[in-house]
Amino acid sequence: MTPPRLVELQCPMCKGRHWVIDSDFRGMFGTDLPYKKREYACSKCNHRGPGYRVLQKSPPEFLFQLPPVYPGTGRGFKWAGLAVLVVFTAFSWAAPLTPDMVIVDWLIRVGAPIGAILTLRHLLYSTKKRHFDHWHEILKQHFPDHPLVKDVRWHPGPD
Repeated sequence: MTPPRLVELQCPMCKGRHWVIDSDFRGMFGTDLPYKKREYACSKCNHRGPGYRVLQKSPPEFLFQLPPVYPGTGRGFKWAGLAVLVVFTAFSWAAPLTPDMVIVDWLIRVGAPIGAILTLRHLLYSTKKRHFDHWHEILKQHFPDHPLVKDVRWHPGPD
């Protein structure tokens, strides 16, 4: 069984849209039905049966959250790591090369700035929080009584 996800469906009769929480693969035993063959009930025209078209689905990990004991790497820690990489970069270029450490010195001189640039790019342009907010709004709008809507510990997870 795969984790449940938000699925926007379109009714084959009235072309109305509605949301359900369903799994791509529902179980280990028996035949698994594709979404088009599954039976759903339209909230607009009350049509019940197969033929619904999937318009969009949330990421499979959206409703599957790690417990808050494992929050992932925090942004503050990532900023501290960036500062360490910048310091390593400055010191590696300020210190003279020693004959016995030439390879290590050059690895740090090249690797630390590359690591700093990639870390800064990740910190400035990470889209995980934005995607989480998008799907969280859909969950709040269409499933206001869902337990995750009320859970203040629920977060986008590590990025």
